[in-house]
Amino acid sequence: FTFFKNYLYLKTATEFDLEINQLKNFFKQINMSGDWQTIELALVVAIEMYSHNLNKEALEFIENCCYDSINSSEDPLQLFKYGILLERNGKIKSSEKIIQKSLDISDNSYPYILNYLAYLWVDNNRNLDKAEKMLDFCYEQIPYQRFREGLKDLNVNNYDRAIKLLDMAQADANENLKFEINYLFFYKTDNL
Repeated sequence: FTFFKNYLYLKTATEFDLEINQLKNFFKQINMSGDWQTIELALVVAIEMYSHNLNKEALEFIENCCYDSINSSEDPLQLFKYGILLERNGKIKSSEKIIQKSLDISDNSYPYILNYLAYLWVDNNRNLDKAEKMLDFCYEQIPYQRFREGLKDLNVNNYDRAIKLLDMAQADANENLKFEINYLFFYKTDNL
């Protein structure tokens, strides 16, 4: 419960533009029991610093509080955020390594992380063939993401949003996904 209370405080404080020093001071007073929780809360503060273009300070903050923990983390989203901070500080090879670890752990299940790494390579004129394949894969995943989101909305009776997402998915879908969407529309509308 303490973690969620602290997380909620930090997230709310960032929404209301609490000063960075106040966020850092609050974080220093927190005693968390696990590495994952500590990293998660530290990243809230570091990403807020990053959003204010305090890139160097954000990276120093995260590395001063949790360098060993974050480098041994098995959480793909934590690693991705850390990779962004590294990249924004010109540590391109370290960033690539951390983001690739994030993708390996998640079995490439986050297309936006694939997309980020691909553009990182393109921006640095590296691994261009692999980057192109990754971007093609990400593009192919967009209809599936929209389909999943539309299905969730459909299941909670948010029909307007569901129809919009499913229509967008169908517009770019391959034949298999189009069949699935059409079947879903037929099945769901038949049971309404």
